[in-house]
Amino acid sequence: MDNLELICFRIITAVGTARSLFIEAIQEAKNGDFIKAKELIEEGDKCFVEGHKAHAQLIQREASGDT
Repeated sequence: MDNLELICFRIITAVGTARSLFIEAIQEAKNGDFIKAKELIEEGDKCFVEGHKAHAQLIQREASGDT
């Protein structure tokens, strides 16, 4: 598997995890557990940032002509 595929998998994994955490946070908030919901949102934000970093890496590769 080349580096491009690995970066794509990192993006998919990170944002997929973030999405799951955000959905779980919504459920916790509906159940009235706002502390747990906030924790899940913070964890989801971290995963989303990791996906964003991987995407930025991919854009940098393309800009340098390394795709």
